[in-house]
Amino acid sequence: MTRFPETARSRAVLIGTSRFPKAPELPSIPAVAANLNALRQVLTDPAAGTITPELCQVVSDPADMQRLGPILSNTIREATDVLLVYYAGHGLLDDKGRLYLSLAETEPSLLRYTALPLDTLREELASSPAAIRILILDCCFSGRAIEAMGDEQGLIIGQLEVAGTYTLTSTTANAPSHAPSGEPYTAFTGALLQALRQSEPQTLDAIYQRVAQSLAARGLPRPQRRALNTAGDLALARGPASAASSSPAHDEVRLRPDTATAARNRRQPMAIGGVGTLFFGWIFTEALRAGWANWSDWLSWLVSLLLGIPVLLFLWLFGAALFASERNVATLVLNSAEISFGRGLGGVRVPWTDISHVGLMRWSVHNRVRQPHQERLTVLAVRLRAEAPVPKTSTGLSKAHRELGYVGICTLGAIGADRRSVLTALECFAGPRLVRTPREFLHIDPRLSPDMV
Repeated sequence: MTRFPETARSRAVLIGTSRFPKAPELPSIPAVAANLNALRQVLTDPAAGTITPELCQVVSDPADMQRLGPILSNTIREATDVLLVYYAGHGLLDDKGRLYLSLAETEPSLLRYTALPLDTLREELASSPAAIRILILDCCFSGRAIEAMGDEQGLIIGQLEVAGTYTLTSTTANAPSHAPSGEPYTAFTGALLQALRQSEPQTLDAIYQRVAQSLAARGLPRPQRRALNTAGDLALARGPASAASSSPAHDEVRLRPDTATAARNRRQPMAIGGVGTLFFGWIFTEALRAGWANWSDWLSWLVSLLLGIPVLLFLWLFGAALFASERNVATLVLNSAEISFGRGLGGVRVPWTDISHVGLMRWSVHNRVRQPHQERLTVLAVRLRAEAPVPKTSTGLSKAHRELGYVGICTLGAIGADRRSVLTALECFAGPRLVRTPREFLHIDPRLSPDMV
């Protein structure tokens, strides 16, 4: 009988390493970022997913175990029903035949200190309180196997046997092509996504069979499976997925408030403009009256009003028309080149190449407003790379944020959006730059304090 994960008690951590600057002999794998985003979308899909978005951690290009370790350890400890650990990247063997998963700063000559030892991962998985543990590895293994090892393939598979864990892996002694030309995902993860997106729920055993058939049909190595003391009748997706997780990436995404929200957003500046008009009108008329001090008081007032009121009324009507115009409706635009926000004559535009990471942060006055308004005041923020130019405008972030290189693009209230819709839009374009939760922000940038995210 097919069963699904209990969402509140289940966890997933998706790890991917696409670049290896300290190991030039390891080719980069650009498709890893797409692997992570697409797999997360399927697992957390509102209609078909089985994992709560906040409980599905994505760790893209972790530099070392100092960053990856706490996230991995916390996720493994918190899961009490289903635990899913996924890794995409390069696997390496040391001269004693021990397996390691490469990280961004892995050095092949220092695997023990710069990579994730599979022995460590096995011990963590074995200690997890989760009822079902799933390990998915999308990597090939290479390295210096000593003569006494015997069959390298048997050696690798033997190390992948983790008690109580369902293991699905693309592991093979022969390195397959990670990302066939013209395809967005690696071969193994592409087949895995296709299996998860079936119209009917697919159990782990059924997923393995579909992935194996798909890869065999393309002449690629058959994946491996180890199911020790675990049930293969668990399903990771309910099927069918919503359009958000099954459709290809958009060319452009625009987020803007609906008519009612846009009208509400315009009322405040128009009201402030009206008060300002009255204030400056009083100053203007007083200045005119002072110029005619030799006239009688009533006559100077009359002339001042006749001259001042039409001018000020024209200015206020012009400002009101500008705020009410379609051009002044706040719009957030995301595409493959940049992230931009515009309203009226102002706005901010930041190319993705200038962005280190992007996510949602607290507004500088977040804790001083009532709970119903806090999400509206959440800020879409980007952390700029060191060499990137700083935009002239920044919305909502404190001086402490700006000193750390963060720039506020807009508040969610300005575009009439909620957290989920903004994060879903960012997933289409941000790739590994996307930070989804406050906890991820704190791990990526230890300089941040909890009240800043």
